[in-house]
Amino acid sequence: MNICESCSNEFNDGAQCYVCKKHCDFGCAGITERRFRNLGADRRAQWKYLQCKKVSFSPSRPSSEATPGGNSGGESATLDVILKEIREMKKLVTTVPTIIEDIKSIKVELIHLKESCEYNSSSLKSFQDQDSSLEHGVSQIEKIQNSLAVANKEIANLKSVIETKEQWSRLSNVDIKGIPLKPNENLFVIAESLVKQLGINSKNLKSITYPEYQCLIPKRRPSLSIS
Repeated sequence: MNICESCSNEFNDGAQCYVCKKHCDFGCAGITERRFRNLGADRRAQWKYLQCKKVSFSPSRPSSEATPGGNSGGESATLDVILKEIREMKKLVTTVPTIIEDIKSIKVELIHLKESCEYNSSSLKSFQDQDSSLEHGVSQIEKIQNSLAVANKEIANLKSVIETKEQWSRLSNVDIKGIPLKPNENLFVIAESLVKQLGINSKNLKSITYPEYQCLIPKRRPSLSIS
C-alpha cells in the first residue's frame, strides 16, 4: 500500500510526477487510470502534475549568475520532454489511417462472419428437420414391422390349423373311385354294403355323397365320398 502525498490516503496504484517525484492516487493526480495506462511506458515515466507543468512552461527569470543567452538545465530538460512527446504524438497520428483501414477490414470480416453464422444456423435447422423426419419415418417402419410380425404369427397359426384339419379330413374320409356302371344301380346301396363288409357301423357315418358334377361328364365312372 502507498500513501498519497496529496490527501494522505492509502492507495494501491497511482501516478508519479516526473518533475517533483511525488506519488498520488489517480484522483489527486487529475488523470484517470485508463488514460494513464494508454500513455505508454515512456510517457508514463515522464508524466507531470498539472502544477509542475505550469511551473515548467512559465518563463524563467534571468539570473545574475547565468551567462548571457544561456538556459538553465531544467528548461532544457523540459523542452526535450516536450519534443519527445510531440514526436510520439506525430507517430500516433501517422498510424491513424492504418488503424482506420484495419477497423474497416475487421468490420467486413465481422459481416462475413455474421453471414456465415446465419448460413450455418439455417443449415443446422434444415438438418434438424431432416433428422426429425427420419425419426418419424423410423418409428413408422417399426410400427409396420411389429404389425407384420403379428400378421405373420397369425398366418402361421392359421396354416397350422388348416393343415391339422386337412390331415383330419384325409384320415376321416374315404373316396371310392372307379365303380363300374350298371343300369338302375344305386350307389348308396353299394356304399352301405361296403361299409358292412368292412365292419363299420353305418350309424357312425356322417355322410355318403355322390358328386352331382359327375352326371354332367359322359362316360365317366362315378365315385363315392364316405366320411
